[in-house]
Amino acid sequence: MDINFCHALETAMSHSGVNIKGTIDYNKEGFQRFQDAKRPKGKDLFVIIHGDFGATFGDWHDEANWVKWFVKGKSYRPTVSEIRERQESNLQMRRLRETKRQQAIYRAKRFWHNTITDDSVYTHPYIVRKQINPYCAKAIVKRRGIKNLLIIPIRDINYELQSVQVIKHDGFKRPYKGTTYKNNMIWLSMPPKETYTGVIRICEGYATGCSIMQAIGGVVICALSANNLPNIATLLRQKYPDAMIKMCADNDCWGKENPGLDYACMASISSNAFIYCPKFPDQHNNKKLTDFNDLFVLSGHEEVKRQLILIR
Repeated sequence: MDINFCHALETAMSHSGVNIKGTIDYNKEGFQRFQDAKRPKGKDLFVIIHGDFGATFGDWHDEANWVKWFVKGKSYRPTVSEIRERQESNLQMRRLRETKRQQAIYRAKRFWHNTITDDSVYTHPYIVRKQINPYCAKAIVKRRGIKNLLIIPIRDINYELQSVQVIKHDGFKRPYKGTTYKNNMIWLSMPPKETYTGVIRICEGYATGCSIMQAIGGVVICALSANNLPNIATLLRQKYPDAMIKMCADNDCWGKENPGLDYACMASISSNAFIYCPKFPDQHNNKKLTDFNDLFVLSGHEEVKRQLILIR
């Protein structure tokens, strides 16, 4: 992207009072959301780059004041040849990104298959702290400068391996570099047939899923993040139209927002699912507990089972 275009856009945004925190990716298609540099709580600002001839930007919640800016002036509109050139450029970028994504998936698969599991997975600090059985997991104690890593396979709706989740000893999680969580999940059991009429339980994190698996068994799936819950629930409903889907939501009630419950509600609407949230004794409110693993550690698997099966 031409440096004059970048400078002109950033100047126009500043004059319009849109002061973003972060760096614009001028080669990216679609929305880019940013924090407000003056009000850094929440991603309220956005930018859409329209090739090398303009952009749209503003406050996500204030559509009336969105700005459509053109580098050659307000009255400028791109020519047919400029639009075609940009479309071809976008197509090339999409192909390049897809190539890189497939290469990353290949590396993630090789990393998973080349890792030999042993009993060290049971003594990984994260597994011990969460008090769970390490379903599907492998561990690396030490190898080529890497140590104390928990590795979890991430698959798509058809159970094809797409990536791995790497969990460090302190609980830090990330997908394999170059891969994504979106529309992918952790299967803690083998997928049932498409005619399955039983219960499918969906949760966010791996530890939560393992806690539910230990308490109940059955088909348990981890969506890996709150905002991935609606995607996973929709995919599962499409593949298993006769199944009963239950959202085992995190209740992030200790913050200003509650993404765990909000996205679970969205998922329940899109997939006609039930929602379950863990309930904790009032005397433990100071611990700010949120998910079914917290309940599992606090009260044991029988209480998890009671709340997910015996009560609604």
